[in-house]
Amino acid sequence: MAYSTYLKYARALMDVVIEQNLEDRIEEEVRAFHSLFLTNQLLRATLENPALAFQPKRKIVEQLALLLNLSDPVRNFVLVLLRNGRIVEFNRAVEALGEVLDERRGIVRGEVISARLLPDHTRSRLQKAVEEMTGHGARLEFHQDEALIGGIRMKIGSTVFDGSVQTALEALQKELATR
Repeated sequence: MAYSTYLKYARALMDVVIEQNLEDRIEEEVRAFHSLFLTNQLLRATLENPALAFQPKRKIVEQLALLLNLSDPVRNFVLVLLRNGRIVEFNRAVEALGEVLDERRGIVRGEVISARLLPDHTRSRLQKAVEEMTGHGARLEFHQDEALIGGIRMKIGSTVFDGSVQTALEALQKELATR
């Protein structure tokens, strides 16, 4: 299923609670249900079972909502995922919710790819540089790709900053080939 579908669900949930300023509570509740869903194999197998009708699953979710003290919007969010057969990818819904919340909080997301694992102080400096550059808070994901040889490649939104040795070598190779 397309990630954009989960973004739609997450935005709809946030639209319902934005006026009440409940974003933090909603995020906490969704993560609590998600944690239970991931750790309880019987619950997961039951809710993901396509042979089981929606109504028994609904009753389970409603009972869990009472036990976990979930708000109506979160209970309904889970039920919409369940009814539409999206509960099997609950991880993606939670990820989309995090993205929507970051958008609304003015936090930019980015990805940093390096040839080697970056030490914590370098990660912190990159985080601070992105925050200063964008004027917003930043949430960076760090990944390793040995093919880069050295340097880093950073993507913030749709902008890519490429300071990798791999790209520099490719550019040099193209320049030499045209001579």
